[in-house]
Amino acid sequence: MRKEDVERIRPETLAHLIEKATPVQIVDIRNDQAYGESDQKIPGAIRATFDTLDEVMGKLDKEIEVVTYCT
Repeated sequence: MRKEDVERIRPETLAHLIEKATPVQIVDIRNDQAYGESDQKIPGAIRATFDTLDEVMGKLDKEIEVVTYCT
């Protein structure tokens, strides 16, 4: 996937998708320290690291939009 193929969305847009129960797969790829220290986690988000990202992405449903977030 090329960088040009990736669309950025605002947190408010993601919140709206979740609120409307729009099928979306959320992958949290914050580093271990940022993830561990944060009290803000999206319920249902799939946890991945840069080391496991390829493996996790390979298991996602190709028909459902994927949103990744990090720090």
